[in-house]
Amino acid sequence: MNLYDKISVTSKVDFLGGVPTLLVNGKPCVGMAYITYLWENACYRSFSDAGYRLFSLVAQFGDRFLNTVTGVRPFTKGFFSRKGEEDYSEFDLEVHKILDACPEAMILPRVGLGMPRWWDEEHPDECCDTGFSEGRRGCFSSPKWRNDTKTFLRRFIQHVAESDYAEHVCGYQIANGNTEEWFSWDQAGSNGKAAREGYAKWSGNDGSEESFRRYLSVAAADAIREIAEEAKELTGRKVVVGSFYGYLFEVPFWQSNHHALQMLLRCDAIDFLCSPASYTTRLTPELDWPCMVPVASLQKHGKLYFVELDSRTFLTRFLSEERPSALIQPECYNTKLWQGPATETASLDVLKMNFARQYAGGYASWWFDMWGGWFEAPGIMRSMKEFYHKMKSVLLQDDRTSIAECAAWLDETSFAKVDSPVSCCRAGCIAIGQSGIPCDFYELSDFNEAHGKYKMMLFFVPARTAALEQAERVCRQGGIPFLEFVSEREPTAEEVRKTAKLNHLHCWTGGGDAIYASRDLVGIHAASGGKKRIFLPKKMSYRPMGSAEKWQTGAVIELEMKRTQTALFDLKK
Repeated sequence: MNLYDKISVTSKVDFLGGVPTLLVNGKPCVGMAYITYLWENACYRSFSDAGYRLFSLVAQFGDRFLNTVTGVRPFTKGFFSRKGEEDYSEFDLEVHKILDACPEAMILPRVGLGMPRWWDEEHPDECCDTGFSEGRRGCFSSPKWRNDTKTFLRRFIQHVAESDYAEHVCGYQIANGNTEEWFSWDQAGSNGKAAREGYAKWSGNDGSEESFRRYLSVAAADAIREIAEEAKELTGRKVVVGSFYGYLFEVPFWQSNHHALQMLLRCDAIDFLCSPASYTTRLTPELDWPCMVPVASLQKHGKLYFVELDSRTFLTRFLSEERPSALIQPECYNTKLWQGPATETASLDVLKMNFARQYAGGYASWWFDMWGGWFEAPGIMRSMKEFYHKMKSVLLQDDRTSIAECAAWLDETSFAKVDSPVSCCRAGCIAIGQSGIPCDFYELSDFNEAHGKYKMMLFFVPARTAALEQAERVCRQGGIPFLEFVSEREPTAEEVRKTAKLNHLHCWTGGGDAIYASRDLVGIHAASGGKKRIFLPKKMSYRPMGSAEKWQTGAVIELEMKRTQTALFDLKK
């Protein structure tokens, strides 16, 4: 059923400058968007004035908690909260609010597929065995849950297709599970009667714990695939569809369901995947924020990556101050994690770091203004405008591919072998980020096709697998240096840097600061205060990003920096 047969809007992801890029109505779209949870505090006009044309907003099926651990309530009215009725009124009003602020806006709704309470109560066998205070929730393995989810999705997309704003909806992000990120509602891998029956069919009752753990990730990925394929059919394959998934470096425990990424990388119905920026270093602002996903694998398979930048600023307030009715346990959202830097200057340093990583990595982002108003300051909005126009200019470049000479690899199947979370993933990402050595991150299934262009390898080892052993054998036979990140002894940034320099990889800095480097931009985020030196790969011209200063020429950029400060420089040959 094609509900978009009378709608002319189109979008797709295609390679441009060597990296996956969003095209809307045949034209490259700057991969920077804006979204907020609290519509009453939205800053649509400010971002429109800064040049932004891509927006997202939440759309909810049900009326139950978005997070079963902390008990946060939905931020909008669920379309299907009352059985037999549909109510899109709030969503429609907010879409028009965006269009009033930006008549040229293109919108990617984040569609929360969580079922309403009445559905969960009527279908206990289609839910997880366990739940928190709200009781059971839908199981990702349930055929009934999948079919009814697709029915509700069809109703929503039909409503959009028949609306007066249909030409502005250029795709859909499907979301479900805890915090909408496909974590299981029960925090146990989405385990229930339907999961056990699905596992029996999938494995032939293998019976091993490792096999069952693998199945739970496969079931979640397969649910995303099935629902994405439905969305593609409903829209006549005219617009993009994507999802949160693949947090290999941030959720190193089998219960997360995120360890079947290769299934979605090979799925034609998935155009983009998303994750927040890493939370590992949020309380250590002098450090890099790594990506949760293996971005290079996504790019290799033609998938666009959207990083969610829910970056706190000096304007960030607690949710309990903005909408206390959303919270059951206010203390969960009143911690340091939910506070921003103390000043606008410090906030800008974080935002510059976020931008530099995106720009150098060749991917997309949305600024997630969670409770609203986080970016509504003159200095911040000037930077938002500068970021947007810098990203627009890079769309004209012939080559936007990574300049990394080093690659990091992780076998997603290894997590099923480990009983409890492992530290090598998060600690390893920090070591790489502070090494001064640009690095591309992959899922190990891509090793044979992708490893040939790199001079050095880094292997994350939650547990040893046959694929890992084979990859390391290839390195030994080819004389390719490599290091392992294991939980028992994690290499440091200094060890990564030393090994790279011994093997003739270019090191951009030696002081433990984070570096973000592309062909025409370099950024440095200071882990400590003092004199910094950025070593360019050759003699180049440079000046502060976006400035009208006279170009300087040299092979080394020297500057004084304060701890947590970020500096960005335009480069040219």
